[in-house]
Amino acid sequence: MIVNVCHVSAMAQRIRHHAYTTYYNASKHEPDSVSWDVTSVMLSNDAIATPGPFKVDPKINSCAKPNDYISPGYTVGLLFSWKNAACNLTDQVECLYMSNALPVNSRCYNSDWQAIDDYERSLAVKDKIHVIAGGWGSMLESTRSGLTIPKRIWKAVYADGRWTVWIVDNTANAVGHDYRYWLSTVEQLNAITGLNLQNSH
Repeated sequence: MIVNVCHVSAMAQRIRHHAYTTYYNASKHEPDSVSWDVTSVMLSNDAIATPGPFKVDPKINSCAKPNDYISPGYTVGLLFSWKNAACNLTDQVECLYMSNALPVNSRCYNSDWQAIDDYERSLAVKDKIHVIAGGWGSMLESTRSGLTIPKRIWKAVYADGRWTVWIVDNTANAVGHDYRYWLSTVEQLNAITGLNLQNSH
């Protein structure tokens, strides 16, 4: 799989974990993006336990703490999904690092974002896929600790030789839609993030 990607910020610290890589922006105390692969092996455990407590990433000195993301109406939104980590004990620990999370509207995270996440996983039944996700922009409000709440959250999935892109409003309005509602284009994502995703025409 050849994937042409330039990650979001030159300030981002690249930290590799077992199943994902985070590009962590220490000045924001949030990841610019997180990338990972999903394979059919990761889909084999249907009995998914409740996630444990969120943790500071031990590889990052300035990593956000779980309480840093507290804000009314928002939750710790994992980018590399807990569902992807359910089959591997190492992944279950590392998935819960704050370097794999953003402040995400609770209703959005539990509805439209999960619909996209489930579609992502369905694509991996046939073949390995590559995924990148992150946040963009900033809401007027911030978390109680003063951290930026992204205005939008985005995801790009590389499967069958092409990128599929979603850009989702990080609001309570992102509820009740299927995975197609927030579909976007690589050009739009590249424009707002500085990524260099390419689809052959």
